[in-house]
Amino acid sequence: MKNGLDAIYDESTKILILGSAPSVKSLGLQQYYANKGNQFWKIISECLNTTDPIDYEKRLELLL
Repeated sequence: MKNGLDAIYDESTKILILGSAPSVKSLGLQQYYANKGNQFWKIISECLNTTDPIDYEKRLELLL
């Protein structure tokens, strides 16, 4: 069994997003939804009415 990724949250977190087990690509990069074919970041950007920052750290800031 492969390990997962650590949870990402801070003191203002109110919503928990759950998904299936991370892909081999996500585990290798240590990034949630790292596979280019995954639509997660596109959907989040559309829901928040913003553009996808592409940079993973900026994506995390957007969610937090």
